[in-house]
Amino acid sequence: MNEAKSAADGKKAPAPAASPADDAGAVDASAVAPVQEPEAESAVKNGQSPDVNFVRSMLATGILCSKSELGKDGGREGEIGNPTEISIVRAAYKAGVDHTGLRNLQPIVAEVPFSSEYKFMATVHNAKTEIDGTDEGLVVHVKGAVDRLIPLTKDQATGGSVTATEPVNKNYWLDEAEAMSSHGLRVLEIGRA
Repeated sequence: MNEAKSAADGKKAPAPAASPADDAGAVDASAVAPVQEPEAESAVKNGQSPDVNFVRSMLATGILCSKSELGKDGGREGEIGNPTEISIVRAAYKAGVDHTGLRNLQPIVAEVPFSSEYKFMATVHNAKTEIDGTDEGLVVHVKGAVDRLIPLTKDQATGGSVTATEPVNKNYWLDEAEAMSSHGLRVLEIGRA
């Protein structure tokens, strides 16, 4: 499973365009949340933030693993879902991800709904190159409590790439999640397998 950290730069993101569907209803995958591998010279180094394409790709997991809907024009009026899921979908919206188009492109095949017993939600989808870096087989998108998912996590994204991985440092992420939680922040792991 992959993890992503991002830093807000304080700039207001442009609102995403309307759903990129053609007359036949097909979705233009390039406008959804494309996987764009960084050039070798621009790969993320330790201590740097990943680029917006990596963040969009990781937020795609949060969208696919959610039933929440934003209100009119991304606002609160008419939104549906719990506040944690809505915040992920809203972050993706503000990053320019077409959440409706993404869900149309990669519909849920099966799901494990959230439960307070196991503290995560998972959805299964047919893999799409534009989102997952491959179009072969099925992919599981999951989000949930770090302390429940880290023991199940083998690899993490590296160098700002969704497809390049390295072994996860479980103790590091557990310590980071605990530190952020101690400041009142809600911390989730987002990943795919």
